[in-house]
Amino acid sequence: MSVIKSLVEQRIGDKRYDEELWRFEYRRFRYLKNISGAELHARLRAIEFNLIYLLSAARDAVPEAAAFISSWWWLKKRVQTIAEYETRHLTPPILSCEASVTTHPPFIPKHPNASTFAVRYGERWWLEPMLHQGKVRIAPASSYDDEALADAQKDNELSKPHYSPGRQVQITAEDGRVIPVIGDVEYVRPTRANYYVLCAANEFDSRLFELFTNAAGAPADACVVIWDMDTFAERLERAARSELESWFFHHNPVQYFDPRHIEPRQHVDAGMSKDFAYAYQREYRFLWMPLKGEAAQAHISLDLGSLADIAGLFATDGSCIAGRASA
Repeated sequence: MSVIKSLVEQRIGDKRYDEELWRFEYRRFRYLKNISGAELHARLRAIEFNLIYLLSAARDAVPEAAAFISSWWWLKKRVQTIAEYETRHLTPPILSCEASVTTHPPFIPKHPNASTFAVRYGERWWLEPMLHQGKVRIAPASSYDDEALADAQKDNELSKPHYSPGRQVQITAEDGRVIPVIGDVEYVRPTRANYYVLCAANEFDSRLFELFTNAAGAPADACVVIWDMDTFAERLERAARSELESWFFHHNPVQYFDPRHIEPRQHVDAGMSKDFAYAYQREYRFLWMPLKGEAAQAHISLDLGSLADIAGLFATDGSCIAGRASA
C-alpha cells in the first residue's frame, strides 16, 4: 500500500472526510478546468507531498475552514484534483515520495501554526556563530529567485500570482461592451519594492534537513531553535536599525494559498503569502518592508550578540549540541 493511500484510509471513515460534499462542490465550481495536464500533475504531486509532511492527529483536530492548517482541507484538495482527472477521463498517476511519515519530533508546538518557537535549518559551521555571537544574515527577497538554489528554497518572492476561471470574471470595456474571457484570469500581487527577509520554520521536522541543501547539494546538518521569539525579534530589529532605520519590521507565520482557488476573505500578500506547494516547510518569516521608496540591495550581516540564553543548536536527531535545550 502506498504512503498516500495509507494516510487516506486512516481517515476515510471519519465523518469529516466528506468526499461526496467535496465532489459536489467541485462540480459546481470546476476551478481546474483550464489548467494543462502538466499543471494538473504538478498540483497533485504538490498536494500529496504536503499530505505526507502535514497530516497528523493535531491537524485532524483543526476544522477544514482553517484552510492549510487542517488535514481535511488538504484531503479535500486531493479529492477535487482527482475529480478533475476523472472529468478528463484520465487516471491519476501514482506518485512516489521517499519521505517518511512518522518523524517523532523531540518537541512540538502547542498547536499547528502556533509559532511558539522557530527553527533555522542550515549547516553547523554557520549556525554555531549564529548561536554564540548572534551572526545573522538577512537576504533581499529577490535573491530567492535563483535557479542555483534547491527546489525548497527558490521562489519568486516579489509576486504571488493566483487565478480565477474566466467564466467567473466579467470584463467591461469603456463603451459598456462585455469582453469575453478565454481561459483563466491571472491576478498578480507584486510587492511595491524589494524587501529583506530572514526565513525559519515553526516546527522541527527531521525530514526537512535533506531538502535545505547548500550550493554543493549537501543537506543541512544542524539547526538553531529559537525558544524566545519575542526577545529574538527585539534583538533582530535593534541590530538592523542602523541599516534599515526607516523600514517596517514585522514577523509572522507564512500563510499558504491555493493559487487556483483563493479562500473567501483570504488576502494574498507578496511578503507573507506563499503558494501551497511550499506548505510542508511551515515557514516563519522576519521581514523588513521599505516605507520611503528604498529597495533591498545586497545581503546584510547583523550582530545580535550571543543567543545562547534564548536558543539552542540541535543535531538532525533532535539532540541539543549547545545553548538552551528547551522552552
